[in-house]
Amino acid sequence: MKQSISDDVLKHHRDMREQIENEAVNLAKERLNAEIEMAERKKNTEMMNAEASARNNAVELRKELKSRLFSDVYNKIKDYKNTNDYKEALHRSILALFEKTGGSIITVSLDESDMELKDYLEQSENIKIISGGDIIGGFKATIQGKNILFDYSYKTRLEEAKASFTLL
Repeated sequence: MKQSISDDVLKHHRDMREQIENEAVNLAKERLNAEIEMAERKKNTEMMNAEASARNNAVELRKELKSRLFSDVYNKIKDYKNTNDYKEALHRSILALFEKTGGSIITVSLDESDMELKDYLEQSENIKIISGGDIIGGFKATIQGKNILFDYSYKTRLEEAKASFTLL
């Protein structure tokens, strides 16, 4: 009987040791899985932050490139305005509009810097040239007695181009 009690105690001791070992292994696995899950969350968060930062950098770069592009276009317009080609194109455009309106009296608004061309452009008594402020170049015109605005200003065209321009 003594042998039987000893065997039972030994068996109980082995079962307890095995149970404790299994619990320790399970606890270690749970901790390891929790650490892996936390590391994956941290990695995902860092990746999302890096992606957001890259997107923001790309947006800022697009803005900068767009700004530089339109600054270059503006400078090219300023250079073009100093040529005879500009002066002649402006003259032709005003005459074409004058003819298009059937010779009606038109008021043409020029950029302040183009007012030196007033005498050259005002070749008909039905064409009245006035300062239109800062319209960069080109002109705006209205037909006397009618509420029709013809906007051939470079400022409007530049603003429209900026508004519709996107870099992919």
